[in-house]
Amino acid sequence: RSESGVIRHNFSQQSEEFLNNLVNILITGCYGCESMAYYFDRSDIGLYGIADFCRYSSFFVMRLNKTIMDYIVERGGKISLVTIPKPDWGHNINPIKFMECLLGKLRDLYNFGLKAHENADIKNDPNLTDFLEIELIEPVSMIIREIEVMLCNMNLAGTGLGEFEFNKDLERYLHEYVDEKLSLLDKMELEQIWL
Repeated sequence: RSESGVIRHNFSQQSEEFLNNLVNILITGCYGCESMAYYFDRSDIGLYGIADFCRYSSFFVMRLNKTIMDYIVERGGKISLVTIPKPDWGHNINPIKFMECLLGKLRDLYNFGLKAHENADIKNDPNLTDFLEIELIEPVSMIIREIEVMLCNMNLAGTGLGEFEFNKDLERYLHEYVDEKLSLLDKMELEQIWL
């Protein structure tokens, strides 16, 4: 057997490494979101709206991750996973700090996606550049905007009662709109869900 797949065509080793790094970043992010979902869901914290938001975020990240892994295999590459490190969020974190951390990680993901896109452009791989634009760069930029708006609203609401009210509004929004969109998930693209 050869090291590269039979169907591998114009898919450089460097592009495969970028995508595998992206897969590992996404798996780590999903693990962190799940961890924070259960932190905010605790009885002594009780921010169920933010916990649900973390669960939905984790779900979307895993869906994106599956899409990228499928793409690697379709192009003749191999999946290379690493050990998932313990989440660095830390407990005893308030929702504002969590959203700031999440926003920073999403910006890092966006920048890494741009680097992978630049590499694909240099390697003259239009298939990969289109894939990254459609599946990663555009949806993540929209999600970043949504998180920035949420963070702004949280800062305006303040801590204490403001966090509680924001949490209730977020919980109501998720159950009214996102649950409905999740039922149509198979028929929609990732970026349409966040509109």
